[in-house]
Amino acid sequence: MIMLSVFLYSLIFFFSILIYVLINYSLGILGYRTFGISSDDNNGDENSTETLSYEAYILAIFIRNFIICLGVGSFILLALNEKSIFPLSNKFNIIIASIVYFIILVITIIITNKIFSLLNSKLYSIAQVMGNILEFTANIPGIKKLVRYAGVPTSDQSNDDEKATATLIETLDLLESEQIPAHQEDLRMIRGILRMDDLRVSEIMKPRPDIVATSINESIDTIIEKMTVGGYSKIPVYNSDLDSIEGVLFARDILKVDKKSFNRNTLKKLLRQPLYLPESQNLETLLNQFQTHSTSIGIVLDEHGSVSGLVTVTDLVEEIIGELADEFDTEPPEIQEIRQDSFLIDATVSLDQINRKFNLKFDSEGISTIGGFIYSQLGRIPIVGDIVETSDCVITVRNIQGRRIKRVSISLK
Repeated sequence: MIMLSVFLYSLIFFFSILIYVLINYSLGILGYRTFGISSDDNNGDENSTETLSYEAYILAIFIRNFIICLGVGSFILLALNEKSIFPLSNKFNIIIASIVYFIILVITIIITNKIFSLLNSKLYSIAQVMGNILEFTANIPGIKKLVRYAGVPTSDQSNDDEKATATLIETLDLLESEQIPAHQEDLRMIRGILRMDDLRVSEIMKPRPDIVATSINESIDTIIEKMTVGGYSKIPVYNSDLDSIEGVLFARDILKVDKKSFNRNTLKKLLRQPLYLPESQNLETLLNQFQTHSTSIGIVLDEHGSVSGLVTVTDLVEEIIGELADEFDTEPPEIQEIRQDSFLIDATVSLDQINRKFNLKFDSEGISTIGGFIYSQLGRIPIVGDIVETSDCVITVRNIQGRRIKRVSISLK
């Protein structure tokens, strides 16, 4: 009988720890959507479970806290009922059981967090499954009422915030239409900050083909040359390919190494644990992730857990204040004016950015860049000189590298 009760209490304890860790991991990966209204050119899916709704996020916290109480309760019941395991008085047994439980909980969380960090890209689907379960549960009418009674505003109650944000955006539109040069940059920065909750990591990241990375088997001279030529202070290091990233190498770390004693193991010791991010994460959550993990670089994963891009804090800042240039930049600006109403544009520039800058209305559903838009319109591999015409502009392919469009020109009508 004693063994049966010990087994049952242990089972409750084990599952409470497991569910707690899974919820904690999912919250860290998915984040949540804050309230606000999307601007007209935003096509984000508000029902996407790749970023939790606020209701689902709060529900997850409730469940996580309940799980902790359940685990503590199982230990306390064990302490009260099994004198052979806890031979002291009930008062001391409760104290000892609580302390033991929290020690085991902390140790388990530390170990599992390390494991999850190492297997982050492989376990991303777990976070998505947990997100789906939380969203489904949060949308049950009774649960929504419970969340409302708990004092948490649901998305149905955020109309005032949405109206205020909409009014502010309309005011910005009006001010920008006045074409006051002295305030254009300020207005654009305010709009950039307001849009942080609507924009996704996939819209500002450097796509996979453009990632500069190095193999863990490379020589120290080759690695330093890559970082020096490109002007990179950090570079991902992979094992066999980009889907098997070992870590991120900092220039200041490798420059301290003795070249004569450098080998694969030396390089492994220098690597920092990478921060993995889903494509669908909004920029507000991205900023919080950078601050929480004290890093300025993140590896972006697609829905299958494969590496799809790389994002840095510089990309985030440029989305707010505009393009930054430094002494290492050899590439021409992303958007370069050739003559009046005619521009040369990098094919990786997002449709969202082009819509905002030129007041166009490209349909960006399922397509993120101007290069992708040309592919979708032509329905074939483009060649230099191909033209795509819309009601607002004429787009011409100017430069191609392999099968990728590098530069296009846009002439406004």
